[in-house]
Amino acid sequence: MLAHPLAILSWKYLHIAKYVPVMSYFYNRMPQLVNMCFDLWMSGQETTTNSISWGVIHLMLAQSAQARLQAELDSVIGSDRMIVMEDRPNLPYTCAAVNEIQRMANIFFFVLKTATKDGEIRGHKIKKGTAVVPMIYLVLDDET
Repeated sequence: MLAHPLAILSWKYLHIAKYVPVMSYFYNRMPQLVNMCFDLWMSGQETTTNSISWGVIHLMLAQSAQARLQAELDSVIGSDRMIVMEDRPNLPYTCAAVNEIQRMANIFFFVLKTATKDGEIRGHKIKKGTAVVPMIYLVLDDET
């Protein structure tokens, strides 16, 4: 039987609460912890949904890839069971398709970084500590 999703979180919180001083910032903050976990869960759910949506679109546009993917799944898995992790070595095309879909979906394109040292890019001086946004999409979509 599956436990309630928050059961382990509640147990861990109660366990830790025994050792955290009453005046600590983290004492009696269970609602904040639950909300933070919910935010992380929703963020993960949204990125997964976006990746799957992009995958469907790409496979609709590349029907030969879709047919090859379906043929591999039919030959290795069949229709009488679900895929398990142990099937992964026998599904090289499927693994490659998933990697390609994740590359093309590029759901996490805005990653703010800071320059670790002074530098120059095409004549523009970049000082150490400057906020920079690498254009990951340009690397992922480079046809060379």
